[in-house]
Amino acid sequence: MPRGEIRLTDLEPFRSVSVERVGAVVGRLPAHVMTQVDNALRLHLQL
Repeated sequence: MPRGEIRLTDLEPFRSVSVERVGAVVGRLPAHVMTQVDNALRLHLQL
């Protein structure tokens, strides 16, 4: 799999986490990767 590519199976299982538990920002994702994550979550959550 090419570096930076997101697969739907990479998001299973996922959990929600409270903002208080997340902590400081440790990095950033390029916009095209966030778009892939958003699309995979929409598909998985049937939104």
